[in-house]
Amino acid sequence: EKEISVFSLLVLILLWMEGVPIKEILDGLSPNFGTGDFLEMLRSVSRLLYCTIEISKKLNLDKKTIREFSILREQVEKGVPREMLELTKIPLIGRVRAQILYKHGFKNLKNIANATVRQLSRLPNIGEKIAKEAIKFAREKTRV
Repeated sequence: EKEISVFSLLVLILLWMEGVPIKEILDGLSPNFGTGDFLEMLRSVSRLLYCTIEISKKLNLDKKTIREFSILREQVEKGVPREMLELTKIPLIGRVRAQILYKHGFKNLKNIANATVRQLSRLPNIGEKIAKEAIKFAREKTRV
C-alpha cells in the first residue's frame, strides 16, 4: 500500500489552489487515494486553518497575518488562485466558471458589472441565466 508523504499532500493542496482539475491532481494516486479522500483532506485543512485564524485572533496577531490565513483558507475551500477569489463570490460561480471568466478577461467584479449578458452568455459553461445573475450581483457589489 502506498503512503502519501506530508510534502506530497502539500503539493496536492497547492495544485488544487492553483485551479488544476482534481482528475489531474489525483492521476496516478488512485485507487489508494481517491476523490473522496482528497475532498476530506481539503475539509480538514480548511478546519485547521479556521482554528489557526481563531487562535491568531486570541493571541492578538497582526491583522495582516490573520487576513493572509483567511485568504489561504478561502483558496483551499474554493480551489482557485488568489486572483480568482473575487469571482467565486458570485453565486453559481465556482472554480471552473471562475477560470473561464478569468481566461476571457473578466478578472473581477468590476469587469463583470461592465459586461453585457450577451458577452458572458457566449462563454463556455455560463449561459444567459448565470450571466444575468453574475452581472446583477457584480453591479450590486460595485455600485455600477
